[in-house]
Amino acid sequence: MAEVVTQEDLIEKNSPPQPTEVGAPHYIDELSWLEFQVAVAREALNRLSEAAKDLVDGSGRREKRVHGMRIAFRRWYSVWSVLSQEGFESKSFKKKLGRKIKRTYKLLGSVRDWDVTLNQAEKFDVPLEIRSKWHDQRDRVATESRAELKKLDVKRLIKKLHKYIDERSNKLVKRNTGETRYNDIARVAIEIYLLRQEVKTQELANRAQSLKDLHNLRLAIKAWRYLLVDFYGHTSEELVEAQQILGQIIDLERMRKLLADEDQTLASDCTNRIVDRQRELIGQLDSMKESLPYGIRPEEDEVLVS
Repeated sequence: MAEVVTQEDLIEKNSPPQPTEVGAPHYIDELSWLEFQVAVAREALNRLSEAAKDLVDGSGRREKRVHGMRIAFRRWYSVWSVLSQEGFESKSFKKKLGRKIKRTYKLLGSVRDWDVTLNQAEKFDVPLEIRSKWHDQRDRVATESRAELKKLDVKRLIKKLHKYIDERSNKLVKRNTGETRYNDIARVAIEIYLLRQEVKTQELANRAQSLKDLHNLRLAIKAWRYLLVDFYGHTSEELVEAQQILGQIIDLERMRKLLADEDQTLASDCTNRIVDRQRELIGQLDSMKESLPYGIRPEEDEVLVS
């Protein structure tokens, strides 16, 4: 059977290159750790603002605009995974604005999951009777999600996030006594986060057996990939490929579970094809585990320009 290409893959393949692979990493060796974090955060926020404006006011296919918003959120959460450990997250932020932003990101993904499933269902010849039912479920989710997103007001949330980061940054600058790690060179300070993610990924890769393990491995590889992109300006093709393979495995598992609730006289053949494809993908993943770029530390002249 031909390789399954998800709707999200098609959108990403046909989208223009994202002009976000460079920026703050150009001065990773020049700024202090605190200055660098603020610079990287502002770039991530600018991407969110542009994506939110396109989502709400843009024209063209909504699926593509939603995908762009989700990519901007992924990049933001990559940056936030570091900043939240460096004093940028207050208790009130986590309970209020942070919670609303997380909810927005989840809603954007809910319809995407159904779109990918329906695309795969066609590729795997899932009976029309089942696909029709899934289309109805997808439409209900889309209606509910769009209504909630409208209430949340994505553009307004991102403006609030901009304001919060500016205010929090100013507080951290004022608190900096000149004797903290905030004054380390950025490249030195970010090293611990990259090292931890490499160790975590390698441990998961070595023991990954179950689909739950593979799901956790996918999350670890994605976090590692975006650390390199957002803090070093470097795109690792090995990590991109591994993430895509793992994404297909997990997406297929979602469809397999949905089929388990259907009439097995209709679903059993499709389920068998899905399991066979998952095994093929796991075999591909096993062959590339040893080639993951452990220890890579991009220098300034290695930064990729889109």
